[in-house]
Amino acid sequence: MMEELNCGIIKIVKGELTDLLKVLPRCSLITMNHVIEHLPDPRATITSLTERLLPGGVLEGQTPAADSLERMVFGRRWSGYHAPRHTVVFSKAGLATMLEQCGLSSPLTEAAFNPAGIAVSLGSLGHKNGGRIRRSGVTWLSLVAMATLLAPVDLCFGRPGIINFSAHRNRE
Repeated sequence: MMEELNCGIIKIVKGELTDLLKVLPRCSLITMNHVIEHLPDPRATITSLTERLLPGGVLEGQTPAADSLERMVFGRRWSGYHAPRHTVVFSKAGLATMLEQCGLSSPLTEAAFNPAGIAVSLGSLGHKNGGRIRRSGVTWLSLVAMATLLAPVDLCFGRPGIINFSAHRNRE
């Protein structure tokens, strides 16, 4: 069942990919911040969205990086896992390859500054068997402050926990 909310120039579609494709016009930019890791079939979704990009259009977003220093340090408590919500977590090279396989060119993956990811990983250390991390209050603020101080370590090693990505549809 599709639900559609039209707020002027912004349209929110709740439903399946096919519901979105029915109303999505050709675009010069599609943004997917923290979306692809939740998709059951990211390749099929990206391929379908690529077809909606105008020639020269850009698909961009942000996602956790499986080849990160943070994942290595925190192991199963790494914030990028979020099972069962995250279905696929890409390495930088794997994401670039998938974008090309979906018909996009010039894929770029680069470090992103997102201390909330590190804060969740730090917060998970205090949980024996998982559980929710409260994202408000003094404890959360302290975790974000510590994460902000640690974030440059990810960047210095070139293995960030979160990456920005972008790729272009070829000009026709």
